Amino acid sequence: WTEEDLERAKNKILKENWEANKPKLNEAISAETTGDLMALWSSQAAKEKPKSTSSDSDENPSRSAAEPLIPKIGDKESEIALGLGNILLKNQGNRDYKKMIHWILDGNHDLWYDRTTRNILVAKKGTIPLGDSYSGPRYEFIKLTKEAYKKLVNNPDGERQLVNANNPIYKRGKYTNLSAMLDYKILNKDEYTDPYLSTTTITFDLEVSYKVGKFVFNGEPLVSDKANKSIINIEYTFTKDGEEEGDEEEIDGDDEEVTPPNDDGDLSPTNPTEPSDPEPEPAPEPEIPESPSLGSGLFKLGHWNILNFTGDDKKQKDKTKRIAILSEKEKFDILGLTEVKNPEGVKKIVDEMNKLSHSNMYSYIASKKEAGSTFNAGSAEAVAIIYNNKKFEPIEFKNGKKGYSYKELFTDFLGEDNAEYARPPYGVQFKYKPKPEKKLTFVFNHFDGPGAKKGEIIKDGLGTFEYREAKQLENVLKEFENLSDDGENIFFGGDTNIILGKEKLAFDWLKKHGGDSGYESVFDDAHRHRSSLGRKGENYTNPYDKIFYKSDFELVNKEVFDLYKVVKGKEFSDLFKKHGVEIKDTKSIWKGGVLSDHTYVTATFKIS
Repeated sequence: WTEEDLERAKNKILKENWEANKPKLNEAISAETTGDLMALWSSQAAKEKPKSTSSDSDENPSRSAAEPLIPKIGDKESEIALGLGNILLKNQGNRDYKKMIHWILDGNHDLWYDRTTRNILVAKKGTIPLGDSYSGPRYEFIKLTKEAYKKLVNNPDGERQLVNANNPIYKRGKYTNLSAMLDYKILNKDEYTDPYLSTTTITFDLEVSYKVGKFVFNGEPLVSDKANKSIINIEYTFTKDGEEEGDEEEIDGDDEEVTPPNDDGDLSPTNPTEPSDPEPEPAPEPEIPESPSLGSGLFKLGHWNILNFTGDDKKQKDKTKRIAILSEKEKFDILGLTEVKNPEGVKKIVDEMNKLSHSNMYSYIASKKEAGSTFNAGSAEAVAIIYNNKKFEPIEFKNGKKGYSYKELFTDFLGEDNAEYARPPYGVQFKYKPKPEKKLTFVFNHFDGPGAKKGEIIKDGLGTFEYREAKQLENVLKEFENLSDDGENIFFGGDTNIILGKEKLAFDWLKKHGGDSGYESVFDDAHRHRSSLGRKGENYTNPYDKIFYKSDFELVNKEVFDLYKVVKGKEFSDLFKKHGVEIKDTKSIWKGGVLSDHTYVTATFKIS
């Protein structure tokens, strides 16, 4: 061979070896110099027979390759992790978003934090979608909030990243790297098929656990001492023909500007609140007559936020009639109405109900239009209670008042001495006319709007104003117990603005959450009991509207009415059409001049 032949043969061999080993070489280079290839312990080491590490490693030579390592704790990393809390945003703009939802639910995919894009990727188990050696598609399922991005990236001493909560580091030769595969859980999965819309909706909470780490070139990575968790609600709708409709943003209908609960504030890192386990449904009962007779001992209670109601004949004439039609059809015995901007306008609802029922059986009592002294005038609202005057009669409290608004200042759970309600809770004591010795008190309220506004912060994923109102409600109801003649039968209904998954945290005094107040909850904190309407599509966002009670009366029925039936359900749409107030499009239901951005909730009790 000539020297030229030898050189050519050598180059050929080198090239063939390079092509054959390029993926492994790239993997080693990436892992040893940049730390981009993470969590090899989960996808590889867990499948291999444990091996001893090389003796030149600073790791114990006898340690198994799959055995978790003890990370070096960083103060800055711990501080950042503590302040992150709920940091996730759905990447709904991604064309593969719906496909990724299926992958998350199949249990055969992992989540990875991508340090280059600062997004969270989804990949099939065994696939590491990071580093230069990976040339496949990157599916970005979740984004971070702007606040989280700032805390992780904008640091003078270097960027931080999310790492695995249980095994944040792994050893590769003499180098220690950060593991970017994130643990997650599927919680509160629920499926609902709507016979009217021919759609099936799957909802679930995705809980992602993480620590915060900092990659140190040629050194030991730094990791936070404690893990944090973030929960994001995902809703996925498809038609019976398989056409996907996606999920919707959670938007409440309150007038105030809403700050997303995962956007800011002091969030607890160690005990994130999860939706409570569903409470047992009441045992099936004999069918209840639509309009219980006086002798049956049954009464039907309801609450409805009717969105900036005024009763104005020019702007809300049809809305007034629609509210009356639905209320009369439900045969409510007690119906609490909130977000009433003009209490005198409720008379028009009552007059229409009496006209529809060909009777004079409905009356009402209302509070004044009021707001807390530290809240702006635009927050002022009244509460109205429509009642069946054949069954119930308002009577005075012990203080001589027929109807009472709770305006007391109180010290909240954050130590604020002059805390108050955005809108005073309003209660009325009634005599049950078929059995006059039976006295019942009904209290209704519309809590402060969800999220953080001026003068408010986020705490545990809730705006502090609605949070403290929920905590204080136990004392409010005790006040009404003391004012009532016997204090034995107290009922509360209201729009609480407590988001899905936070009931156990906000209403920890309820009996089902271990509290000793004696109060029961009619509905559980679950997707199927959501009552606020979404702005896109035909969906609901949060179970804001609740009914609590302390009584020995038996709960025999309950319902969160599907308000979309007024368009999609033949019975209700025909009824509206008959009275000349047909709604032709579900997208307009939530508008203030049409109906409401909340549906109503009901509970039927049997008086012992």
